[in-house]
Amino acid sequence: MQIIFVITLVLAFMSIMLYKNFLKYREMKRRHKNSLQDLEFAQERIYYLAHYDTLTDLPNKLRFYEELNTALAKAKIENHLVALLSLDLDNFKNVNDSLGHFYGDLLLMQVARQLRNIVNPMDTVARLGGDEFIIIQKEVFAAQEVNDLAEKLMEIFSNTFLLGESEFLITPSVGIAVFPFDGEEGDVLLKNVDTAMYSAKKLGKNNYQFFDRIMIIEILERVELENSLRKAIEQDEFVIYYQPIVETNTAKIIGLEALLRWQHPQKGLLSPGYFIKAAEETGLIIPLGKWVLENACQQVRKWHQKGFNDLMLSVNLSPAQLRDDNLVKTISQIIEKCNIIPNCLKLEVTESIAIENIGFVCSILEELEKLGVGISLDDFGTGYSSLSYLRKLPINNLKIDRSFISKLNIGYEEDEIAIAVINLAHAMGITVTAEGVETKEQLVFLQEQNCDSVQGYYFSRPIPVVELEELLEKQKKFVS
Repeated sequence: MQIIFVITLVLAFMSIMLYKNFLKYREMKRRHKNSLQDLEFAQERIYYLAHYDTLTDLPNKLRFYEELNTALAKAKIENHLVALLSLDLDNFKNVNDSLGHFYGDLLLMQVARQLRNIVNPMDTVARLGGDEFIIIQKEVFAAQEVNDLAEKLMEIFSNTFLLGESEFLITPSVGIAVFPFDGEEGDVLLKNVDTAMYSAKKLGKNNYQFFDRIMIIEILERVELENSLRKAIEQDEFVIYYQPIVETNTAKIIGLEALLRWQHPQKGLLSPGYFIKAAEETGLIIPLGKWVLENACQQVRKWHQKGFNDLMLSVNLSPAQLRDDNLVKTISQIIEKCNIIPNCLKLEVTESIAIENIGFVCSILEELEKLGVGISLDDFGTGYSSLSYLRKLPINNLKIDRSFISKLNIGYEEDEIAIAVINLAHAMGITVTAEGVETKEQLVFLQEQNCDSVQGYYFSRPIPVVELEELLEKQKKFVS
């Protein structure tokens, strides 16, 4: 009996141990299964993060390239078209600046959702970064299909987007390139679709443009212009012309506006309209603007030494110069170096630039005013400034834009605007200069309205130093 009892105990003990081992095995199997699931989930998550945009759930740049290469390979075999539509949101920065990045992200998510809704299931909508989206329209058999999609895309932005309690009207600039006409490889298509998109921006935004070979020519010409600009600065090919500013009632030259010209070795004398935009966009306007200011101040100093002590010098400031952190310091150093009286220098800022970011511009102009220089608001009337803007800006002169002066005595509206501007400025202690005076009738009208000064072809076009000195000498002899 004892033996049987012992055997029973041993068997019971072994059963218990086997059961415990079974439980351990089952737990290990469960954990292994969970580990595999976790590993699979982690792999899926890694793949997602590598191939998709976490904000919009759209394919990112890496996934886009994979989709594009696959679509092009299939198109080459099956002999159909593939279209790329590159989309950039116009003035997206304004949303972030005014409402904050939270609402900027909300806008991007809304745009992504609506873009997905207008494409076929087989097509790809991707976000390449920032506010740049791109669509791969696959298996296209007629150009009209691409045009139809572009129209649907533009229709999305015909309505406002609701961001919080504010409604925003956002417009797109869209470029389009089509395989195989605009490139047979992905990198070529991408380069060309970007070119088309920037062409849409250049044409005023809120439109779409198909890629055209002429765009490449324009880009090459632009690159050549930028390279020539750099050489021109190094080789001192720029000159300054001066246009007299005369007292309205006496026709006495009281000031000069410094105007930059490029003495191009092959193309001759070029006006700023040919190169200023390129200089702005490349940043070359900073050294170029400094050169103009310093050379013009040196020249005015020479005229003062010759006895033309009352001459004022007006120099234009570009948007890039206003954004330059060293602007005030640079102007202060030039005034000291050229040994001129600060109040003989007048810095001109266009109205459209001033009101675009009035708080920032006002702070810069106030710093310049502390140096003792005058501040003039140029092209007044084109930006539709209100009285409140004029009161905020530290200006002592405004220049009525030539577009109003050219219509004096022709249209009643322009006459009334000119009269109102002159009276308003005088009431605020601001002097007025009329630009673009070309006829005696215009001059007589401005004399009757007590406009302080005028400039324009009626008196003189912009002229080089030698011709200007002859004018000054003639005036000096006439007065004496």
